[in-house]
Amino acid sequence: MRKKSNLVEKILLIFIFVIIVFGVSLYYNQEIPNSNSTNITTSQDLTNIKAYFCPEDCADINQAFKDINRLYCAIYDIEFPWFWNKAKTLYDSNKEVIIVTDDDQFYKNYTKLDPAVLSDINHLYSNGVVVDDKKSAYMHNKICVLDNKILVGSKNFNQTTNYDNFLIIQDKGLASIAKQEILEMHSGTFGKGEPSQKQEGKIQLYFCPEDSCEIKYKELLETAKERIHCEFFSMTLSSLSEIMLNKSKSGVSLQVLFEKSQISQYSQFSSLGDYSQKNKKGYIHNKFCIVDDTIITGSMNPSKNSTTQNDESIIIIQDSKLAEIYEKKFQEHWIKLVE
Repeated sequence: MRKKSNLVEKILLIFIFVIIVFGVSLYYNQEIPNSNSTNITTSQDLTNIKAYFCPEDCADINQAFKDINRLYCAIYDIEFPWFWNKAKTLYDSNKEVIIVTDDDQFYKNYTKLDPAVLSDINHLYSNGVVVDDKKSAYMHNKICVLDNKILVGSKNFNQTTNYDNFLIIQDKGLASIAKQEILEMHSGTFGKGEPSQKQEGKIQLYFCPEDSCEIKYKELLETAKERIHCEFFSMTLSSLSEIMLNKSKSGVSLQVLFEKSQISQYSQFSSLGDYSQKNKKGYIHNKFCIVDDTIITGSMNPSKNSTTQNDESIIIIQDSKLAEIYEKKFQEHWIKLVE
């Protein structure tokens, strides 16, 4: 009788042990993320976003670079002496500094920059900090990582009176996504690359051509129920104008402002008819759309080269307050630049 009792106890202990092991395994499979996962969580904190419009807000852009310890930038055109001095100071202090630029603009700037600035550039270039793309298509990004902030938009780092915009966003996840892209280009990968991490929520950052930015644009336009108001340096994608016109037929307010110098046989200016205007003064370098309560902006013009050849960046932000800030500026330009 005792032997039978011992056998039952052993079976019961084994059963309990199996249940415990299974429970622990289930818990860890649910709670511990895959160490190989590349997804990055962004804070989605819309209070950490500031919008700037040029030329009026751009005189003090250098203030964003004060007191930083990490600088990763991919900028098409860099002329500001203070930027090159800041990069060299950080590098000489053993801080993280990586700069990617377009080769055409990089070498053009040699003809107009002071010797002291050129000395800073040569120092950084010879030490592998600065890389240019060395390809026919443009490295057209205008994006920086400043510690745990990103600066992104249409503004080049040069002294102009262009109508531009940029955003500064405090977000560690977005900074990580941008850093990965900049490092990828710095390693020599241009015009292609790994797609960005899967992103959901009210703030999304993408890079062209690998993230299929034309599709992202089309998907956003298809959601429009109230307004599509855009301001473009150049727009040649008929796929976007077709969606815009279809939306206007359903009662969506459609207004598209074009830079006059870029209106050619490929421009969608004429296709949009009465819904489009061109500036009579100033120089429009913006690339943004307000779609209901969502903003899309960045370095990308809605054109074939921008979506398939160039290295570009776009950011999509769903926020009614930010949308109204852009809407106010857009309506100001719709009248002021066309009079």
